[in-house]
Formats: sequence, C-alpha cells, structure tokens
Amino acid sequence: MDMRKYSKTRINTIVILGFIALLLISCSENFFEKQADNKITPEQHYQTLTDVNVACEGAYSLMQEAMVNLVVVDRLLSDIMETTDWAPTVMNEINYHEISADNPFIDHSVFIKL
Repeated sequence: MDMRKYSKTRINTIVILGFIALLLISCSENFFEKQADNKITPEQHYQTLTDVNVACEGAYSLMQEAMVNLVVVDRLLSDIMETTDWAPTVMNEINYHEISADNPFIDHSVFIKL
C-alpha cells in the first residue's frame, strides 16, 4: 500500500516539476515580435493592380474547386439532379441520402482553404 502512495506522489511531483519547467522555458519577451520569414509583409500588400488581380485569381481558383462539390451535393440532395445507372457509388450515396464519411463530395477541407 505504501508503495502505491509513494508512486503516486512521485508521479505527481514529476508532473508538477515538468509543468513548471515548461512554463519557464516557453515564455520569452520576443514571442509576439517574430517576423514571417517568407511571407509578404503588410507594407508589401497590394502595391499594384497586378497584386490585386493575383489575389482575386487565387481566391477564384479555390472557389472553382469547392463549387463542383457544392453544386453536385446540393443538386443531388434537393432532387434537382438524379444519378444514372453509370454514376459512381459516391454520387448514388448522396442521391439516396446515405452518405458515408469517406465520400469525397462532402470533404470540407476545400472550404477551409477559402
């Protein structure tokens, strides 16, 4: 019985000391003053009309990738579009409202990129 109490006390001591050590080495004065190495600074943003066009085209390309999935899922779920006999299984799942977790049409990572 004493051995378990000794083990718990020792584990608690190690955890507390580890936590204190982590706090001491993680805090620094210049933590919020770091500059991005390979990123564009706010002073470099949108200096020319070309910069604005490049930014818009980047957003459009992501939207085009996302809209394919969004349109297919919306149309199949609302019965505006139906699948044929040659449709892939993942489209039939959406059409019959039996969507599996690995269905690529419901992948939300594309929307997170936007």
